[in-house]
Amino acid sequence: MWLLVHIICYTLILLAVHHVFSYWKRRRFPQEKTVLYLDFFKQIIRRELQYVKAINADYRRFRSQPFIGIYCRLKPCLLVRDLSLANSIMKTASAHHFANTKWDYSRNYRKYNLLEKLSPIFCKNQLEGMLPHIEKVANNLLNYLNDQWRQDDKVVEVDAQYLISTFVINVLANLIYGSEIDHFKQTDNVFKQYVNEKLRNTRAYNFFLRQNSSITLREMLNENVQQREQSGLIRKDILQMLLKLRNGDNIEYNEKFTWCLKKDYGIKEKFLSLSKLTRIVEHLFDMGYESMAVTATFTLYEILKDDDIRQKIMQELEAFELTKTNCNNICVNYENLQKLKFMDLCIQETTRKYPSVPLIERQCCKDFKLPGTKLTMRDGDTMIIPLMAIQHDEKYYVNPFSYKPQRFAENKSGEKAEVFIGFGFGAQICVAQHLIKLVIKLILVKLFLNYQLESTDSASLKVDYKRLACIRAKKGFKIKLKKLLQK
Repeated sequence: MWLLVHIICYTLILLAVHHVFSYWKRRRFPQEKTVLYLDFFKQIIRRELQYVKAINADYRRFRSQPFIGIYCRLKPCLLVRDLSLANSIMKTASAHHFANTKWDYSRNYRKYNLLEKLSPIFCKNQLEGMLPHIEKVANNLLNYLNDQWRQDDKVVEVDAQYLISTFVINVLANLIYGSEIDHFKQTDNVFKQYVNEKLRNTRAYNFFLRQNSSITLREMLNENVQQREQSGLIRKDILQMLLKLRNGDNIEYNEKFTWCLKKDYGIKEKFLSLSKLTRIVEHLFDMGYESMAVTATFTLYEILKDDDIRQKIMQELEAFELTKTNCNNICVNYENLQKLKFMDLCIQETTRKYPSVPLIERQCCKDFKLPGTKLTMRDGDTMIIPLMAIQHDEKYYVNPFSYKPQRFAENKSGEKAEVFIGFGFGAQICVAQHLIKLVIKLILVKLFLNYQLESTDSASLKVDYKRLACIRAKKGFKIKLKKLLQK
């Protein structure tokens, strides 16, 4: 009797497992082999422990398929391998059929996509107003570097990865939280604690520590929000734009645009609650740090590796119109930064070779027929586009592991030799890409115009793609700095 019960239980379990792992086959989609054997379960475990690395391996494994059904954490996912198909899906369907639920917001029975609401924050005129804050942080970095010199020193060796990380944290804290802290002087601050805890590997340890720093950041944010809304304090930064949005003000630039908040902000109902505003701020800080720190570090890394690229950068900077402050720091303006076209190409090539977002994962929220097929994705299905794997594929990019900024240069007809997807597709393109490029350009300009830079022992540096691309070395990403004589 007990033997029969065991047989029935095991049979039901096997039938349930088979039902889960035959989802795509029942829908007539091509799918990976899911016979209950050891190699298949190894794939499931690998996707759990090394998600990005496993998805990249799956991309290479199914070369003959434009898309393939796979299973991650017992969840069916459609891996879209073909670039033209991915581009078509994201351009034609993402606004209505696919959603990044993190940015969904409902109020008074209406549903909003907050990314669309936030996009005007990062337009030209708003960024131009924020530039002095970014430059102030850059000058703090230069002051820190100048303090490293002793009287007889001609060359100073510093960790570039630490410098850029600190600079990016300082910029984001300044723009998003309205913090005036100089992170190069006050090294033990809540923002650095937050980032360090976020990057720890131990999840439980990370969780408890991060709660403490998050609470402190929320208290700081609440204090700044109350101060600005009650006193009418004006500061040209991202937080000011978020407060305008929270209070129902127009944040799109036009003739009537002003950085001030409306006078009746204390009377009417807020568009964004304080808790929702806090979550938006944390999302912006997290994504901004990952994108800026990774891209800036690797752009500098690649420029210093190649003398020809470095020479082109310096030639482009020679045409810069410069002024000096009383502190002898070189000042730049927004228009000059936009003229750095070759540096733009370098940033694009960095985002291709070292993407800060290795894959795009979206959930289908409305039935969608895949272009060129009779197959339909249903509400609730998950789609994965492996950006890193696509951008490292010889099918789409010549010598994908070589750093060639000119691959994205426009020809005489205005077309690019190779397609650039580093900041996303269609409606899902990164809304803050102009801010990211502005911050990266500014730190590179400040470094190259003030110092002669040289990488030390680049052969020992290794690139790690565990989650985000980062440089691994026993002594860090060390560079040598030699002061340039200002003309």
